Amino acid sequence: VKVSMYDEEFINKVINSDFAPVIAMMSPSIKIQLLMDVTNVCDYNCPICYKTAGNSRFNMDDFVDIVELSGKNSRCSDELVGITGGEPCALYTYFKTADLRDMMQAGFDNGFNVVLKTNAGWTCDDKMADLIWQDIDNLDRQDKKFGIDLSLSVYHKNAVDTTNRVLSHVCGSDKIGADTQIELLCTGNDSRNLDKVLSKQNLDTLGLKIEST
Repeated sequence: VKVSMYDEEFINKVINSDFAPVIAMMSPSIKIQLLMDVTNVCDYNCPICYKTAGNSRFNMDDFVDIVELSGKNSRCSDELVGITGGEPCALYTYFKTADLRDMMQAGFDNGFNVVLKTNAGWTCDDKMADLIWQDIDNLDRQDKKFGIDLSLSVYHKNAVDTTNRVLSHVCGSDKIGADTQIELLCTGNDSRNLDKVLSKQNLDTLGLKIEST
């Protein structure tokens, strides 16, 4: 598992009202991504968030159409689909569908790497977490990369605990553990939660260690 930190720079603005694909420059390891806001539902209501929590979602057919068209016009093997919100896992927890699984699979099927951007609050519900992890583990990634962007915002409840849950699952998984990339995203210059996650005491508890590359 590769864990890294990065700053995100949007290079064009949202082109529609509530939902629109946005092209973004990401970490050095992956150059371009098609950033898809699939819902504005979120279990948090952070005062600094550019999103306003609501109860809308992206249409599944429209998502597939955009990804298919983008895949046909792709010129870079490192392009990816970034699935975000709101909280994208609200498609499971709020809308009670497995559409998020199908969206991720559509990304792989059309030649993209796929990154799930999440606050990981869903990991606190063991039954829901088992369902989501099962779907993620069983994705047919073909020869593409899978990544999880974890928000360590200080406004998120239990951010350290939920991050630890993700790290534990991914590092212990024989299906996605070997080549999944986890990226830790902080809010502005506030790295308190990041420092807690990467502390020796916390990593020792998880049975993990940092190796320089």
